[in-house]
Amino acid sequence: MTIFTDANCSAWMPGCSGNPGATECEITRTCTNHGASVTTFTHDNCTGWSPLCTVSSDSTSCIDRTCTNYDVNVTDFSSTNCSDWLSKCTSNDDHTACISARTCINHGSAVTVFNNDTCGAWWEECIVSGSACAQKTCYNHSLTIINHANCNNWYYQCTASRDLLTC
Repeated sequence: MTIFTDANCSAWMPGCSGNPGATECEITRTCTNHGASVTTFTHDNCTGWSPLCTVSSDSTSCIDRTCTNYDVNVTDFSSTNCSDWLSKCTSNDDHTACISARTCINHGSAVTVFNNDTCGAWWEECIVSGSACAQKTCYNHSLTIINHANCNNWYYQCTASRDLLTC
């Protein structure tokens, strides 16, 4: 696609429209802005609103698809099936689960300006480090209040240290 109009972007992927400068498509439908368009929360209804959404585990809302929230929608963990669920996913080595196919360094030309927003948009586990994207760890945060909730919100594998000095 070379002409980024609302019609072209929506035809390419439902939930997209042309950005104000008509230089790219952007997602305009999120998993939470469905209003009265989704009143019964099922996988099919959430996906019908946006192909990037699925239903929450308690069936009370639409949520973003991730490489791990496929539930019964992916049962054969081939790389193709995982990628069909969400394009940034692939199969793990023993084909028992979907995992992210992205790393903080395999972005190619998808990230050209390095900041926390662009690195995180490529993969939510990335932050900026100098002029590159780097993997989040429990130690490279900029938190000023150290507790379990803040550390775990920073990176899902972290908790607060016993002395509450770092994650």
